[in-house]
Amino acid sequence: MFRYEPEVDDEATNKEGRLIHKQVEWVDLVIADGKTSVPKKVNDKIKEEYSEEYRAWKEGIEIPPTGTALVEWGLISRAEAEALVLIGVRTVEELAEMSDSVSGRIHNVPGLKQKAKVFLKNAGGAENVAKIADLTAKNDILEARIDELMNTVNELSKQNQTEPPKKRRGRPTKEKAA
Repeated sequence: MFRYEPEVDDEATNKEGRLIHKQVEWVDLVIADGKTSVPKKVNDKIKEEYSEEYRAWKEGIEIPPTGTALVEWGLISRAEAEALVLIGVRTVEELAEMSDSVSGRIHNVPGLKQKAKVFLKNAGGAENVAKIADLTAKNDILEARIDELMNTVNELSKQNQTEPPKKRRGRPTKEKAA
């Protein structure tokens, strides 16, 4: 994450005769474990290596993390998602991987963490997406067939109501004869 930090500007301090600070660009580089970060001054190599992130930070655009955004995840309320975002958890994956020491201190987070783990465990990726697409297509076909059949039933019902009953041949039933 990029940020500004104040640093004493020696040249301006000597010139003005008072303490003057300048804003210096810093970045927190996350180590491979995903939990530890190392602060570094931004230099040309960092600007080049993280050019997209650096540009977005300079323009005030937040790049969303990779994963399922909590605010779009339908298994928790909007208020819960926003509360989690305030403590730095923005995705379902981050919630599932949150340490127990942190999640235990916040009301209801252990339950949400468990829900996230189950969601990620049951998310089958591309094969589930293909199955869902196939079932959706079959469902659309069946719904169209049901509509056709309902229209046919309605037409037959209308025809039956408009045509007078046909006279029956032969001897009248005992009920009518009596």
